[in-house]
Amino acid sequence: MIEILDNPDYMGVVEYANNIDLHDFSSEIYSQNNLNNIGRSTNDDTLNINHSHESPNFRSRIRFLILHNTVESFEVALNDYFLNPGSVSAHYIIDTDGEIYQLVPTEKSAFHAGVSKWKDFEGLGLNDVSVGIELVNSGFEPFTEEQYISVGKLSKNIVQTHEIHQNRVLSHCDIAPDRKQDVSGYFDWHRFYLDINSDLAEVFEVSSEYEILYTDQEYDSQKIKNLQQNLCDFGYVLDIDGEYGEQTLNTMMAFNQHFCPEVINLDDPKSIENGYCYKLSCDRLEKALALLNK
Repeated sequence: MIEILDNPDYMGVVEYANNIDLHDFSSEIYSQNNLNNIGRSTNDDTLNINHSHESPNFRSRIRFLILHNTVESFEVALNDYFLNPGSVSAHYIIDTDGEIYQLVPTEKSAFHAGVSKWKDFEGLGLNDVSVGIELVNSGFEPFTEEQYISVGKLSKNIVQTHEIHQNRVLSHCDIAPDRKQDVSGYFDWHRFYLDINSDLAEVFEVSSEYEILYTDQEYDSQKIKNLQQNLCDFGYVLDIDGEYGEQTLNTMMAFNQHFCPEVINLDDPKSIENGYCYKLSCDRLEKALALLNK
């Protein structure tokens, strides 16, 4: 979902940059004296660099694929936000007719994730390690057939090219559950997982009761610790404190919207009931963990 400049999505870039370890010799490498050791200048404007040796020890910077919906129309999203200097951005935006627009090269960081976290990437923000895809959608309507076809093909290509693990193909609310609701509950994750050949499509084959097991008012502390541990094992970042407080409620809301659309109130995405733990929630979470560990 789009946000204005003074929100955490843009500031996450600064937060991430402040946590990068540049290594002690970085300044030495880029000093003027050492530039002469990298290549020889034929004149003041030309630097010849020898590319005959390439180390095999590298990987793509891209570790995540994050889905969003714009809330705004294509024109508003594009002109007021993505093309507006100093605002937010995404690598791709997919219009309702399925047309894909690339706004930022994938090798560059787009300002779409902001203050966000996932297992092994806590406190850094995910802008610099992710690709962001925006789908034009208000959040209160189904996505179009054309959008599903396009986002499926595009995402499959990105996931395969950059070898992104299946539990790192996520919604914005998964990585920032305390402040985000997109991509909306209308998004069909089951179909999407099938389109990108993810094993997590099997999670939706689990059928269970919609019985409410835990709420913010009624819960067993030890069972909540077990639930919190399972959520952490999948990748969410939250405290294991045995309390069904706001943090757990928001995280369960994100999980339910992603994996248990049957229990989501689409007319009221912020409804507290969307964050309750249902038997269906627990069963599908256990299935997801089993698929990741097989």
